[in-house]
Amino acid sequence: MRRSFLPFAAAVGVAASVALSGTALAAGSAPDLVCNGSYPPGTYHNVTVPDNGNCVLTDSTVLGKVTVETNAWLTLQGSGSIAGNLRAGNNANVYEDFGWTVNGTTLGNGAYQMTLDGTLHNVLLNNTQDVNLYATTINGNFISNNALYGVGIGYTTKITGNVVVNDTSSAASYYIDSNPEIDGSVIVTNNQASGNIDNNVIKQNLACYGNTPPPFNFANQVGGRSLGQCATEHPLPSASAS
Repeated sequence: MRRSFLPFAAAVGVAASVALSGTALAAGSAPDLVCNGSYPPGTYHNVTVPDNGNCVLTDSTVLGKVTVETNAWLTLQGSGSIAGNLRAGNNANVYEDFGWTVNGTTLGNGAYQMTLDGTLHNVLLNNTQDVNLYATTINGNFISNNALYGVGIGYTTKITGNVVVNDTSSAASYYIDSNPEIDGSVIVTNNQASGNIDNNVIKQNLACYGNTPPPFNFANQVGGRSLGQCATEHPLPSASAS
């Protein structure tokens, strides 16, 4: 069952204007875009969603980086690609549709909500309130530190690196479930929230230390070692009753 920690919706105006940064660009060059509105398919250099802005990009190509500033919203619809990093700032919101690819690192620093459903290359989130991955491919690592509301990693296609969930707030919850291929280790440490780790295929180790309460842990296929609080299975009450 999918869990949605926070609603993700915003009204976005259809009309929008494109702002070019700096002096006039040479003919044929992709422009920088200050995105505050809904945009048709296009090719851009760097994209910035300004403070309190609301940007929708559909079926587009970004040759550089994307920056989502304070209190801003970014929706990536349809399919597209970002060659550089995707960075979400304080209280920012990001929704990535299944057809999008981020070839740089996805960074969240104090972001409000990040829903990442496409293809990513390393994810590093610090103090993000809420993050959800569903049917996502990560070519690299996923690291969440000090999530304030929730971390959800479920039914991903493939994660080639490690999954690290650390220091999740007591007001939150986290789950890592039904992921058919995690090529690295799953490391869950110092979380003060309730958590589930179940029905995953983990090629390396499953390590759980310093979590209060210990995570529920069952039906995982672990190629390496199960360590710490995950050394033995700890099923949900309903699972143990069955």
